Amino acid sequence: MERVLEYNIDNKNSLTIYMDELTERIHWDTKIQIKYETENTNYLLWDDNMLEGIRTFKTMLELALNNRLDMTAYSKYPIGYYENIEYNEISMNKMETMSFEKPLLWSSIAEVGNETFLYNSKNKVILEVSPIYKWHFDEPKILKDFITFDEFMKQYKPYIVQEISRDIVNKFISKSTEFLNKYFSDVV
Repeated sequence: MERVLEYNIDNKNSLTIYMDELTERIHWDTKIQIKYETENTNYLLWDDNMLEGIRTFKTMLELALNNRLDMTAYSKYPIGYYENIEYNEISMNKMETMSFEKPLLWSSIAEVGNETFLYNSKNKVILEVSPIYKWHFDEPKILKDFITFDEFMKQYKPYIVQEISRDIVNKFISKSTEFLNKYFSDVV
Protein backbone atom coordinates (compact mmCIF):
# COMPACT_ATOMS: atom_id res chain seq x y z
CA MET A 1 0.00 0.00 0.00
CA GLU A 2 1.09 3.55 -0.73
CA ARG A 3 1.30 6.30 1.89
CA VAL A 4 -1.03 9.09 0.73
CA LEU A 5 -1.40 11.34 3.78
CA GLU A 6 0.57 11.74 6.96
CA TYR A 7 -0.50 13.69 10.04
CA ASN A 8 2.52 14.22 12.29
CA ILE A 9 1.46 14.50 15.90
CA ASP A 10 5.02 15.08 17.05
CA ASN A 11 8.53 13.95 16.06
CA LYS A 12 7.84 10.30 16.89
CA ASN A 13 4.13 9.68 16.30
CA SER A 14 1.85 10.07 13.31
CA LEU A 15 -1.48 9.10 11.83
CA THR A 16 -0.82 7.77 8.35
CA ILE A 17 -3.28 6.96 5.57
CA TYR A 18 -2.50 4.25 3.05
CA MET A 19 -4.26 3.12 -0.10
CA ASP A 20 -3.39 0.85 -3.00
CA GLU A 21 -2.61 3.68 -5.39
CA LEU A 22 -3.29 7.41 -5.41
CA THR A 23 -4.74 8.42 -8.76
CA GLU A 24 -6.34 11.57 -10.17
CA ARG A 25 -9.81 10.17 -9.62
CA ILE A 26 -10.68 8.52 -6.33
CA HIS A 27 -14.10 7.06 -5.63
CA TRP A 28 -15.70 7.79 -2.24
CA ASP A 29 -15.61 4.12 -1.24
CA THR A 30 -11.94 3.60 -2.13
CA LYS A 31 -10.53 1.42 0.62
CA ILE A 32 -7.89 2.95 2.86
CA GLN A 33 -6.04 2.01 5.99
CA ILE A 34 -5.34 4.51 8.74
CA LYS A 35 -2.55 3.63 11.15
CA TYR A 36 -1.14 5.21 14.26
CA GLU A 37 2.61 4.85 13.80
CA THR A 38 5.34 5.15 16.38
CA GLU A 39 9.03 4.33 16.16
CA ASN A 40 8.36 0.78 17.33
CA THR A 41 4.69 -0.03 16.77
CA ASN A 42 1.85 0.47 14.32
CA TYR A 43 -1.82 0.24 15.25
CA LEU A 44 -4.45 -0.31 12.56
CA LEU A 45 -7.27 2.15 13.32
CA TRP A 46 -9.41 2.09 10.18
CA ASP A 47 -9.69 -0.31 7.25
CA ASP A 48 -12.65 0.92 5.25
CA ASN A 49 -13.77 3.63 2.83
CA MET A 50 -11.77 6.79 2.37
CA LEU A 51 -14.45 9.45 2.41
CA GLU A 52 -16.00 8.32 5.69
CA GLY A 53 -12.62 7.86 7.38
CA ILE A 54 -11.20 11.27 6.48
CA ARG A 55 -14.44 13.26 6.70
CA THR A 56 -15.20 11.82 10.15
CA PHE A 57 -11.66 12.71 11.26
CA LYS A 58 -12.02 16.31 10.03
CA THR A 59 -15.46 16.75 11.62
CA MET A 60 -14.33 15.41 14.99
CA LEU A 61 -11.18 17.55 14.91
CA GLU A 62 -13.38 20.63 14.40
CA LEU A 63 -15.61 19.59 17.30
CA ALA A 64 -12.61 18.94 19.56
CA LEU A 65 -11.02 22.25 18.62
CA ASN A 66 -14.18 23.97 19.90
CA ASN A 67 -14.36 21.81 23.07
CA ARG A 68 -17.54 20.10 21.85
CA LEU A 69 -16.38 16.56 22.78
CA ASP A 70 -15.95 17.10 26.51
CA MET A 71 -15.36 13.90 28.45
CA THR A 72 -13.84 15.50 31.56
CA ALA A 73 -16.59 13.96 33.70
CA TYR A 74 -15.29 10.54 32.64
CA SER A 75 -11.59 11.24 33.14
CA LYS A 76 -11.16 8.71 35.98
CA TYR A 77 -10.55 5.98 33.36
CA PRO A 78 -9.76 6.03 29.65
CA ILE A 79 -12.87 6.20 27.45
CA GLY A 80 -12.08 2.72 26.07
CA TYR A 81 -12.48 1.32 29.59
CA TYR A 82 -16.06 2.61 29.76
CA GLU A 83 -16.72 1.38 26.21
CA ASN A 84 -15.67 -2.17 27.14
CA ILE A 85 -17.81 -2.19 30.29
CA GLU A 86 -20.87 -1.02 28.37
CA TYR A 87 -20.34 -3.41 25.45
CA ASN A 88 -20.18 -6.21 28.00
CA GLU A 89 -23.39 -5.04 29.70
CA ILE A 90 -25.17 -4.88 26.34
CA SER A 91 -23.89 -8.30 25.26
CA MET A 92 -25.14 -9.78 28.55
CA ASN A 93 -28.54 -8.09 27.99
CA LYS A 94 -28.12 -5.95 31.09
CA MET A 95 -28.38 -2.74 29.05
CA GLU A 96 -30.13 -1.86 25.82
CA THR A 97 -28.11 1.20 24.81
CA MET A 98 -24.98 3.04 25.85
CA SER A 99 -25.37 5.24 28.93
CA PHE A 100 -23.47 8.12 27.34
CA GLU A 101 -22.28 8.89 23.84
CA LYS A 102 -18.58 8.30 23.45
CA PRO A 103 -16.53 10.23 20.91
CA LEU A 104 -15.71 7.23 18.71
CA LEU A 105 -13.54 8.25 15.77
CA TRP A 106 -12.68 4.91 14.15
CA SER A 107 -13.28 1.26 14.90
CA SER A 108 -11.14 -1.54 13.54
CA ILE A 109 -12.40 -4.99 12.61
CA ALA A 110 -13.08 -7.36 15.52
CA GLU A 111 -9.98 -9.45 14.84
CA VAL A 112 -7.81 -6.37 15.33
CA GLY A 113 -9.90 -5.28 18.29
CA ASN A 114 -9.28 -1.61 18.94
CA GLU A 115 -11.17 1.65 18.82
CA THR A 116 -9.97 5.22 18.41
CA PHE A 117 -11.51 8.10 20.32
CA LEU A 118 -10.99 11.83 19.92
CA TYR A 119 -12.23 14.02 22.75
CA ASN A 120 -11.64 16.90 25.12
CA SER A 121 -10.61 16.52 28.72
CA LYS A 122 -9.89 19.56 30.84
CA ASN A 123 -9.84 21.73 27.68
CA LYS A 124 -7.21 19.54 26.01
CA VAL A 125 -7.63 17.55 22.78
CA ILE A 126 -6.97 13.86 23.43
CA LEU A 127 -6.48 10.99 20.99
CA GLU A 128 -6.99 7.57 22.54
CA VAL A 129 -6.44 4.14 20.99
CA SER A 130 -7.83 1.39 23.18
CA PRO A 131 -8.15 -2.37 22.93
CA ILE A 132 -11.72 -3.64 22.74
CA TYR A 133 -12.63 -7.10 23.99
CA LYS A 134 -12.94 -9.19 20.84
CA TRP A 135 -15.68 -11.52 22.06
CA HIS A 136 -18.38 -9.12 23.23
CA PHE A 137 -20.71 -10.19 20.44
CA ASP A 138 -18.88 -13.07 18.73
CA GLU A 139 -17.96 -16.58 19.77
CA PRO A 140 -14.21 -17.19 19.75
CA LYS A 141 -13.06 -18.64 16.43
CA ILE A 142 -9.73 -19.76 17.83
CA LEU A 143 -9.90 -20.88 21.43
CA LYS A 144 -6.17 -20.65 22.09
CA ASP A 145 -6.40 -16.82 22.01
CA PHE A 146 -9.62 -16.62 24.02
CA ILE A 147 -9.65 -14.97 27.44
CA THR A 148 -12.65 -14.11 29.58
CA PHE A 149 -13.89 -10.56 29.82
CA ASP A 150 -12.81 -10.39 33.46
CA GLU A 151 -9.27 -11.48 32.52
CA PHE A 152 -9.22 -8.89 29.74
CA MET A 153 -10.30 -6.08 32.07
CA LYS A 154 -7.73 -7.05 34.73
CA GLN A 155 -4.98 -6.36 32.21
CA TYR A 156 -6.80 -3.57 30.35
CA LYS A 157 -4.64 -0.63 29.40
CA PRO A 158 -5.11 1.78 26.48
CA TYR A 159 -2.45 1.60 23.79
CA ILE A 160 -2.26 5.37 23.45
CA VAL A 161 -3.66 8.37 25.29
CA GLN A 162 -2.02 11.40 23.73
CA GLU A 163 -2.69 15.10 23.90
CA ILE A 164 -2.67 16.84 20.52
CA SER A 165 -1.89 20.55 20.60
CA ARG A 166 -4.48 22.91 19.15
CA ASP A 167 -1.92 24.11 16.61
CA ILE A 168 -1.50 20.53 15.36
CA VAL A 169 -5.30 20.05 15.33
CA ASN A 170 -5.61 23.13 13.09
CA LYS A 171 -2.95 21.72 10.75
CA PHE A 172 -4.79 18.38 10.61
CA ILE A 173 -8.06 20.17 9.75
CA SER A 174 -6.36 22.16 6.97
CA LYS A 175 -4.66 19.08 5.53
CA SER A 176 -7.93 17.08 5.61
CA THR A 177 -9.90 19.93 4.04
CA GLU A 178 -7.35 20.33 1.26
CA PHE A 179 -7.40 16.58 0.52
CA LEU A 180 -11.20 16.33 0.60
CA ASN A 181 -11.60 19.39 -1.65
CA LYS A 182 -9.08 18.05 -4.14
CA TYR A 183 -10.59 14.58 -4.49
CA PHE A 184 -14.18 14.93 -3.28
CA SER A 185 -15.25 18.52 -3.96
CA ASP A 186 -18.59 17.28 -5.29
CA VAL A 187 -19.47 15.49 -2.03
CA VAL A 188 -17.85 17.59 0.67
